[in-house]
Amino acid sequence: MTIVPLKNIAIIIWAVGVIIILCMALSFAIDIPYHDIALFFTESEYFWFDGRHIAYLSAVPLLAFVMFTLLIVIFTKDHQFPGRLNTFGRIIAVITILSLLLLNIASLFFYLYIILFTPYKHCKEIAIEHYFVTDPEICHKINTHGFSE
Repeated sequence: MTIVPLKNIAIIIWAVGVIIILCMALSFAIDIPYHDIALFFTESEYFWFDGRHIAYLSAVPLLAFVMFTLLIVIFTKDHQFPGRLNTFGRIIAVITILSLLLLNIASLFFYLYIILFTPYKHCKEIAIEHYFVTDPEICHKINTHGFSE
C-alpha cells in the first residue's frame, strides 16, 4: 500500500528534476548562439563564431515538448505519458530534425557571408580557429581566455 504513493512521489521528483535540467539546456541552446551572433554585430576587431552553436537552436522544439509532456505527467492522476500526444511527438521530432538541417545550412551561409562579404578573416591557429579578426596580427594577441594586451 505504501509503495504506490512512494512511486508517485519518485516520479514527480524525477519529472521536476528533468524539467529543471531541460530548462538549463534550453537556456544554453538559446544563449550560446545569441552571444556568438551578437558579437558579430558589435563591429569589434575580433569576434568568436562557431556555426555549430546555431544548430543548438534546433533542440528548442524538442526540449519544449518534453518539458510540456513532463508537466502533464506531474499533474495527471496516474502519472503516465498521455498516449494521444504520440502523433504530436512525432511531428515535433520531424520539426527538430528539419530545423537541425536548416540551421546547419544557415550557419554555413553565415560563414560564407563572413568570409566573402566582411573585412573579417579567419584565424589559422588551431586554439583560436573560431575567431574572426579584422587584421591577422590580432590573432597573435588573442588567447583562449579573451583579448590580451
